Amino acid sequence: MGKFLLNWAMNPLKTFTLKWWQGSLFKYSMLCLGILIGATWPQIFSPLRPLLLAGFALPALYISWVWWKQ
Repeated sequence: MGKFLLNWAMNPLKTFTLKWWQGSLFKYSMLCLGILIGATWPQIFSPLRPLLLAGFALPALYISWVWWKQ
């Protein structure tokens, strides 16, 4: 049993490839999660709105720049 647990370790930085429909399904699930969190806890996240906006915008701009350069 212990050997199984050692071999089953999860690597969150592992690279993998998704088919287009799998990527779409992942994006759809993240959209639903975002709507759920926003609808459930608006008073908690409202003070953090500028930080969350920057947390979205800066990586999105960087990824867009990398995409444009390729």
